[in-house]
Amino acid sequence: DSARFAQYMSISKNYYPENLSLAHQYADSALNLAAKNNNRIQTGLAEERQGSFYKSEGDFENAEIHLNRAVNIFFENQDYSKAAWAKKKLGDVKIERGDFTQSMNAYIEASKLAEEADDKKALAYCYRGISYLYYQYKEPEKSLENIQTAYLLLIETEYDTLDMADMLHTLAIALGSNDQPDSAIACYELSAEYNKMYGNLGSLAGNLNNIALIYENRGMYDEALSYYNQCLIIDRQADDNLGLTFSHIGIANVYIKQNKLDSALYHALKSFQIAKSIDALHRIQKAGESLIEIHKELGQYDSSLYYYEITTAVKDSLYKQTKIRESYELQAIYETDKKEKEILLLKEQKQAADFRRNTYI
Repeated sequence: DSARFAQYMSISKNYYPENLSLAHQYADSALNLAAKNNNRIQTGLAEERQGSFYKSEGDFENAEIHLNRAVNIFFENQDYSKAAWAKKKLGDVKIERGDFTQSMNAYIEASKLAEEADDKKALAYCYRGISYLYYQYKEPEKSLENIQTAYLLLIETEYDTLDMADMLHTLAIALGSNDQPDSAIACYELSAEYNKMYGNLGSLAGNLNNIALIYENRGMYDEALSYYNQCLIIDRQADDNLGLTFSHIGIANVYIKQNKLDSALYHALKSFQIAKSIDALHRIQKAGESLIEIHKELGQYDSSLYYYEITTAVKDSLYKQTKIRESYELQAIYETDKKEKEILLLKEQKQAADFRRNTYI
C-alpha cells in the first residue's frame, strides 16, 4: 500500500497542471488509501498536495481547508518539518487573499516549527515570506534584513535551481526598495539565468519585467522597452495571458512618458482586452487607468469617460469581493477556534479517562 500511495502521488504530480481533473483524482485516491490504512503522515501529505493544487488554481478557500488539515496532522504526529512547510504554504495563500496579518502569523508559526525541526530550507522560505510582507508594509530595511537571512540560510542547504531563482528574485525586490537599483538588477539577471536554465518562463518574464520597471523609473526608456518587449515574447511563448497584460501595460506606460500616445493606446488596449477575456479585474483596472489618461491627452474625452466608468465599476466590484472574503475569513477563524477547543476538550477527557483507568488497575 505504501508503494501504491507513492504511485498515486507521483501520477497526480505528473498530471498537474495539464490535466487538473486527473491530478485531483489521483491525489484523492492517495488520500483515500492513506485514510483507509490510518496512515496519518501519508494523509497529511495527500492533504498538502491537494492544498497546493487548489492554491495554484486560485481556489484559496479549498487550499486553506486542505493545508490546515495537513498542518494539524503533521503537528499531532510531531513531524515539525512537514508541519512547517504546510504552514508556510498557508501563509502564501493568505498573501494571495490579501490578508497580510494572517499571513505574517502563519510565517512566524511556520518559522518556529522549522527551527524546532532544524529545517533550514523551510526556515529560509519563512523568512522570505516575512521579507515580502515587510515590503508590502513599506518597511524596506526589515524586508532586506529578512531576505538576506533567508538567502544565507538557503545557501547552507542542498537547494535546487528554482529555489535559488526565487530567493534571488525576492532579494532583488528588497534591494530595489532600499535604493540599490544596480544591485537589484544584478540579482534579477542572475535569477533570470537560473529560470532560463530550468525553462521556467513565467518567472523569467517576472525577472525581466522588474528590470524594465527599474529602468523605466530611472528614465531609461529605451532599456525599459527592450526588457518589456523580451517579456512580451516570453509571455507569448508560454501562452501566459495574465503575463501579457503586465507586458503590454508596461510598454504602454513607457510610451505615455515618451508622449508616443498612438503606440501607448495600442498596447494599453491590448492589455485591457486580454485582461477582460480572462476576467482579471485588477489588470482591467490598471489598463483602464492608463486608457483614461491616454484618451484625455488625445482630447478624446468621451472615450476617457467610458474607461473611467468601467474602472470605477471594477473598483467597486473588487471592494465588494474584499468585504465578502473578510466575512468568510472571520467565519473560518471562528470555526477553527471552535474546532480546536473541541479537540482540546476531547484530549482532556481522554487523559482523565486514562488516569482513572490506570488508577483502578
